[in-house]
Amino acid sequence: MTWLLAYFPGDPRRPADPADPASIRIVPTAEVTAYRDLTDCDPAWVAGTWDHLAQAGPGLLQAPQAVRVWEIAAALARHRLDADVTSLITRGQLEAWAGRPLTDHDLARIDEAIPNSSIPEAFGAIVDGMDSRDAEEIGDLRGSMADGYDAERVNRVLGRISEVSGLSVVCVWAYRDAVGVGGDSDFYIEIDGRLHHCAGDLWRWLNTPEDHPDAPTAPGPPASWVGAPSDLHEDQLGCDDGSLNYALRDDLDVTDAAEDSRPDQRLLALAEALQVDPLDLEDTVHDLVGKSAGAINNGGLDKQVPFLLDQLGEAATEQLIRGAATSQQTDSA
Repeated sequence: MTWLLAYFPGDPRRPADPADPASIRIVPTAEVTAYRDLTDCDPAWVAGTWDHLAQAGPGLLQAPQAVRVWEIAAALARHRLDADVTSLITRGQLEAWAGRPLTDHDLARIDEAIPNSSIPEAFGAIVDGMDSRDAEEIGDLRGSMADGYDAERVNRVLGRISEVSGLSVVCVWAYRDAVGVGGDSDFYIEIDGRLHHCAGDLWRWLNTPEDHPDAPTAPGPPASWVGAPSDLHEDQLGCDDGSLNYALRDDLDVTDAAEDSRPDQRLLALAEALQVDPLDLEDTVHDLVGKSAGAINNGGLDKQVPFLLDQLGEAATEQLIRGAATSQQTDSA
């Protein structure tokens, strides 16, 4: 990660108010010149800051690991104020933070790490083990999208990755219509409705053939997948399938209105919805009829679509229209 949230607790005689926005900054890691472990900070400040973050929503911390670190740190901070550490954190609480059952060996590692290390280091020991185990659980997905993917494969592959990692990995397409989602697509990490660019090796690990020399051997830890926030928000996208597929534009209403009508009307509505330029269909018309193509092409989509439907059939004409739209998007990119 190249950025992080930094917290400034103030000095011992005048600690910063956790609810004061001035005590919180987003800074590039390259600019960090000094830091203090949470265990070295005033426990009252740590507990108060976590209360503020919990009310604001844990998405402020961006990465799930950071949320867990702060939650554990706050629990220990409260204990430092009034309790004994050995009775503070139950096995159930630790397993809830880890997101999986913990073995006796895991608990022994935590017991050993907490008194002698910072909280991030203590939980880091567990997270490292989780990352390794996660990679094994999804290892068969390597290169599984190298030959392309559709909405069903997105839900199946990214669904498994999301379940194992605890991160919501989604795919955003250019549009949705009566046939489904289509156009350019990209992966994002959804955190509290905000979509973050997919970083690290995950995309290449899924979309590069296994025998390619540049193919990553592992997807990397989930924390490395969370890139910079994008301008996309879940509730501002055109539509979704109720799972992991989103679309920037929803053309379904346009194509649905003509779904039960004549094929020429449906295909004309589709071409207009996809903003196909009649120039993109001229070559096909000309190849089919030669000299008489001019009159058809001069009539625009209204003349071209019925003619192509008569000559090529409904399926081939629809494929031609979609191909023209995709080519147009590529040329304008």
